[in-house]
Amino acid sequence: MKIKYYKFQEESISDIKKDPKGKDWPVVYIINNKNEAYIGETISAYNRTLQHLANPRRRFLKELHIIEDDNFNKSATLDIESSLIELMSADEKFKLQNSNSGLVFHKYNNMHKFSQESPFFKQLWNMLKQRKLVNKEIEEIKNSDIFKYSPYKSLNSDQINARDSIIRKLSDSVVKGEKFMGVVSGVAGTGKTILATYLVKLLTDPNFYNLDFNPEDSSYIQSLIELHNYAPNFKIGYIVPMDSLRSTMKRVFRAIKGLPVKIIMSPKDIVDSEYLDLVIVDEAHRLRRRKNLVSGAFPAFSKANIKLGLDPNEGTELDWILLKSKHQIFFYDRFQTIRPTDIRKEQFKKVLDNCSFEYILEAQMRSLGGEEFYNYIKDIFTNKNPKPKTFDKNFEFKLFDNISDMRIDIMEKDKNPDIGLSKMVAGYAWQWKSKQDKKGTPYDKRTVDIRIDNEEFTWNTTPNDWINSENSINEMGCIHTVQGYDLNYIGIVMGNEISYDKAKNKIVVIKDNYYDIMGKRSINEYDELFEYITNIYITLFSRGIRGVYVYICDKDLKDYLKQYFL
Repeated sequence: MKIKYYKFQEESISDIKKDPKGKDWPVVYIINNKNEAYIGETISAYNRTLQHLANPRRRFLKELHIIEDDNFNKSATLDIESSLIELMSADEKFKLQNSNSGLVFHKYNNMHKFSQESPFFKQLWNMLKQRKLVNKEIEEIKNSDIFKYSPYKSLNSDQINARDSIIRKLSDSVVKGEKFMGVVSGVAGTGKTILATYLVKLLTDPNFYNLDFNPEDSSYIQSLIELHNYAPNFKIGYIVPMDSLRSTMKRVFRAIKGLPVKIIMSPKDIVDSEYLDLVIVDEAHRLRRRKNLVSGAFPAFSKANIKLGLDPNEGTELDWILLKSKHQIFFYDRFQTIRPTDIRKEQFKKVLDNCSFEYILEAQMRSLGGEEFYNYIKDIFTNKNPKPKTFDKNFEFKLFDNISDMRIDIMEKDKNPDIGLSKMVAGYAWQWKSKQDKKGTPYDKRTVDIRIDNEEFTWNTTPNDWINSENSINEMGCIHTVQGYDLNYIGIVMGNEISYDKAKNKIVVIKDNYYDIMGKRSINEYDELFEYITNIYITLFSRGIRGVYVYICDKDLKDYLKQYFL
């Protein structure tokens, strides 16, 4: 492998032409100046450089780096290009000029030789670091929110089909003057947020699609161009209901060229905004109704309802969105509804009944345990008694008898530079006494919330971006701080609010041991509380990419669940 440097100017063309791999050999290349870069691949560096020199958006770039290797083929260079775009967009050394139309995941012969995990790619990355074309280590990038939520992702076939259908149907509806309402459903880890941010950039940044798109994508691209031509001032909002995730997405948008931070909104923001042409709603299952809100939130909620002509007590955030926008795309997972204030699936059913289009994402993108592991966990907590099974050797599913051992393992993995991003979380089975501590109380002086054997924990001291906060490794996270996020390893503490009834041979929940006041107030039906608590654990179990560690407080539940850890 070699990286050859040229000045990005017409005088370099003859030198590229003379290179043995300059005219008819697959290569990958990077064009950059101090602040921006473009990453590409081609079978003719000579011809492609001529095209780029004629492109007005490229004329301000200064340097050209061509990556050559005797073993390259077209599939390999496509894969390397995709990996570099994905990683360098999150490295933050450069703002990328790239479109994303060509980033499609596909398998090919000898793929293992050129993947992001291969020795070849790691060597390439080190060479790029030496040339100061990248700043960070690969593992550091992969653990960053910018990498996880960047629109520069290789979409799988599931996401591609959803993207193509949404763009075609949305464009057709806009041109015909008809309403479009789409729903993308999928369980945790199926890439809903990735697709949401991809669509946001696709619809707000024309340069995301119209520079160098793959001819195979021409059908949906033409629909996109027609949409932009017909409605050039299309007003778009990206709604993220959860405060923590919304703060994270704002940080991600600031780091990616062409992603406008101002379009990120809370559901309350849309009440006071201008009427929008399209709203993309991520984590739509966390939209709220006027039920079990935190203290002081009821008057503002009622005021918003009245302003929009709704019943002050019955209007929901879903209603606000439908009234303040013409077209909508909802990303939804009913198994992540975790509180009575969350929109009920019965209320969301009117969206499903009236939507123009529904697509169900099924491919598991997060957990190395795959879709099989998620379904396994869901079957366990919905009392379907699945047969015990094992999973991919690279995925660790482990039950701990000693919480100290689990804590030590999680802390060691979090400190390991090759792993990182490992945290402890728990069900809401302990009071949150530390909330009464004065602001700024040193960590070692804070009130202890959780005592298990010889271990003591404080609940998370910050609600926003807790995973990346300084003391997160010493604290206990909850569902509200990890929903919507990934962890490499997650250590889950199952509290005494969930147990196993030997006589009935099923998992049960115990209301008196559940301390989320907003999560149980006004709930009179046992089945409703059971669904909320088990949904919390199903969601927590879905957060771990490489492994899920579990400690169970209730003896009967522990004895029952042991059979599922092989």
